[in-house]
Amino acid sequence: MRALRAIFRKVMDTVFLRRCKICNSIIAEEGERHICMGCWRNITLIGKPLCSCCGKPLQISYDLSEGLNDYICGTCREKHPIFDSARSICRYDGVLKELIHVYKYNRVKSLGNDFVSLIIDHIKSGNAIHPRPNIIMYVPLHRGKLKERGFDQSYILARGIGNYLNIPLITDNLSKSMETEPQVKLSGNERLRNVRGAFMVKKPDEIRKINLLLIDDVFTTGTTVNECAGVLKRAGTARVDVLTLARTV
Repeated sequence: MRALRAIFRKVMDTVFLRRCKICNSIIAEEGERHICMGCWRNITLIGKPLCSCCGKPLQISYDLSEGLNDYICGTCREKHPIFDSARSICRYDGVLKELIHVYKYNRVKSLGNDFVSLIIDHIKSGNAIHPRPNIIMYVPLHRGKLKERGFDQSYILARGIGNYLNIPLITDNLSKSMETEPQVKLSGNERLRNVRGAFMVKKPDEIRKINLLLIDDVFTTGTTVNECAGVLKRAGTARVDVLTLARTV
């Protein structure tokens, strides 16, 4: 069956040339990727040094070699997030920002597979997730937004990561019970008020005393994932680590 799918894909690629979602150039490489290699290389990965808590990239002129793994940024020192750690794969700018916009608002669901590949490549490069989570969850859309968009972008990422790591994905426990304004339009304090009380845990016994990996697409200020972490920890989760595809820097 897999061989037949590969043959079918090659025939379709020959008849209907795949074009890059960014620059519209023909994609010469085999596979299901929707981005040409030129645009793929223009996606900016996030590397060290990082805040060991929120994963914020640091621009520091002095030597951090001895404390590189446990340096905490000023924002997290001032007010420690509820989540235990957060990491993001790429900067939310340029090519990736445009792709995520196409993914979510033009409803190109298949781009999710390209994003999962980015995350898996990051993990394969030695960036393991520590500690290894017992389960994976994701920041869910409200049912109204899900009906409008037709798919949940964070679920697609979480499913791909769970399959690769062989970690169970729970899809029906954390829910968004209130429809909120898009966070991108709001200031810091408005973001806090916007998501307060918006999420709920349906089955606390399922997540009690476990390590949990929470997946989202974009980390901007961390308000949404922090609100989710608070709900999960009040329900009894021992540890919440956050992984997002992209982060505003």
